[in-house]
Amino acid sequence: MAEECDDSVFPLAMNCVDRLLAVQLVGRAQFQLVGAVCLFVASKLRDCGDAVCIDANKLAHYSDFAFTARQLLVRPSTCLLIHRVTVT
Repeated sequence: MAEECDDSVFPLAMNCVDRLLAVQLVGRAQFQLVGAVCLFVASKLRDCGDAVCIDANKLAHYSDFAFTARQLLVRPSTCLLIHRVTVT
């Protein structure tokens, strides 16, 4: 990935994936989308100030359009679970 993020973004995203999978079943077809949502949210949580957060359109492009940016942004159940998982 050509993005430069804070060093803690990827570990936080993987932690979110692990914790999310512990409380919710994710189908094989949705797994890449869930990973991208976790990476997107982790990027937003960790990158502040002058750092640039990962863009949803770029994540869709990097996935070879396995999902759209809109799908990534309007995945409310996943986003809510991730938020609950990261704050607790």
